[in-house]
Amino acid sequence: MATIKLYRKSNRQPCYRLSYRDPVSGAWRQKLLHVPKEEAEELRKKVEAEYYWYQANPHLIEDHAALFVFSLKDAMDKFLRERESEVRTGTWKRYKNVLDNVLGYLGDVPLTMLTKDSIVDYREHLIAERKPQGVNTELRHLRAFVRYCADEGLMDAVKVTMIRASRLKVKWLTKDELEKILSNLHHIEESEREMTQDLIMLLLFTGARVGEVLNAKWENIDLKRGRVFLLDDKGDQGKPLYLNQKAIDILVKYQTNKPGPFPIDYNWIKWRYFKICREAGIKSSIHDLRKTTGAWLTIKTGDIYRVSKYLRHSSVVVTENYYSDLLPQHYENMADQTANFF
Repeated sequence: MATIKLYRKSNRQPCYRLSYRDPVSGAWRQKLLHVPKEEAEELRKKVEAEYYWYQANPHLIEDHAALFVFSLKDAMDKFLRERESEVRTGTWKRYKNVLDNVLGYLGDVPLTMLTKDSIVDYREHLIAERKPQGVNTELRHLRAFVRYCADEGLMDAVKVTMIRASRLKVKWLTKDELEKILSNLHHIEESEREMTQDLIMLLLFTGARVGEVLNAKWENIDLKRGRVFLLDDKGDQGKPLYLNQKAIDILVKYQTNKPGPFPIDYNWIKWRYFKICREAGIKSSIHDLRKTTGAWLTIKTGDIYRVSKYLRHSSVVVTENYYSDLLPQHYENMADQTANFF
């Protein structure tokens, strides 16, 4: 009845798709399990045995529905237990943080009290305290929980409506601003200038997050192929950073450093970057270099989808929220191109 099958589309391997019938409702369900095959097989046997037990004792289905009512906390704990093996550690922590906030606002009430009206009240509470983008992030995670509860038959389906948020205004640097920042390297110690400049350029070339570069180890860097293979929250190989020749030339200079190229921490580069920006009269954070890469690539290529893949965003929607206003707007030229179709 229940089956497991290797799911090759996931970036995190091993990954198995478990298909099974809900023991109470009888509906077919699927889950992604990021566990070894032996553990996936044990879970398959468990859910299959549970299904047949209910089939052999149909009165238990009615007893289950009549006697057991989930509290909000019970449902949240169940949701988090199941998601722990399905999502990345960072994603699971965000789910827990959001659900803790909901529990703190509503209290440990019966799950049936999580209604459209109570969700609207909670949304208004968030709007009063947070920016629109932050509100929608919370609501998206809450929506995943509500859908899970409805799918599991724990409550009726309830719609969670996002708020309309204006597009994010991303902070990025022009080439003139970047040149002005680099021209102020003389304000930091001479022994630190080369590494500071190299890190700035490496972040710009790769579009990497600062921690990704500083935490990179030589065992995960392939200079011949031009790749830095990043590790996810669970230590599994994730999406790579792509290196151009200039980025490779920078890394080669630090090959004698172990275990990675840069024996410094985030605060080291953050402070020095802040200092040269201050001397240049430009307000910028070190993370703006990643945004600058995205902005320049969007302007240069006009290909928001490939920019999204290059920056390793979770979805192209994230990239659109930041950079869609930078896309070429010459739609008349596109109309002219269609004349060449035949």
